Amino acid sequence: MSGLVYRSGASLFPQNETGRLFHVNGITVNKTTQTVESAAAGGAFHIEDVYPLIDGGRFAVKRIAGERIEVWADIYRDGHDVVSAALVWRRERDREWRREPMTHHSNDRWGGSFVPDQPGRYVYAIEAWTDEFATWRHGFELKKKAGVDLTLDAIEGAGMLTKAQAGGQAAATVILKQCEDFLQTGDAAPLLTPELKDVMAESQLRPDLTRSQLFPLVVDRPRARSGARERSGPWR
Repeated sequence: MSGLVYRSGASLFPQNETGRLFHVNGITVNKTTQTVESAAAGGAFHIEDVYPLIDGGRFAVKRIAGERIEVWADIYRDGHDVVSAALVWRRERDREWRREPMTHHSNDRWGGSFVPDQPGRYVYAIEAWTDEFATWRHGFELKKKAGVDLTLDAIEGAGMLTKAQAGGQAAATVILKQCEDFLQTGDAAPLLTPELKDVMAESQLRPDLTRSQLFPLVVDRPRARSGARERSGPWR
């Protein structure tokens, strides 16, 4: 292979980041917390028609602890790159976000859900970003069908693996194995596996990550539902 040089035991991942380190097959993988500040000012994506929402987020949505909350939104941007989205939430007093992936349904509509297990005050939001590896993969497959020479495209895809920020030991193992298989054989097949696509969706940089405003949520104890029905009819 030309264009990429690999030495066993050398790091395929950036060393100038801060975070938790993993060591896999002699290669150091850096786990860095990804933040939204890089795109906070620009807002690369439009996130609209969010449900559930009361008066644009002025008032808190009310739900019951332990019950699944469905969240929907229209998410779109200019261009044809592959988009990914996630639903994030936390208790109002906490600092760490929890997240669940959102699924694309039709047109610009995306959906996801989460389950708050304790009563209290929460906030939730929606994040969207360009899945650069999935965009590369889609373009590679189109060129392959067209019979175009893919040597440089394959090297580009492998290069994206070397910039990944692994989400954990298991993710690092998958990324490194597929990268090594490609570098040793020159065959692009290891770069196109569904397993690698899923791992890279969580492990790559997200320079255009955009987060919606924070939406308030009040989660009540289960008994609050029956009390609300007695006072004011069906729960909403």
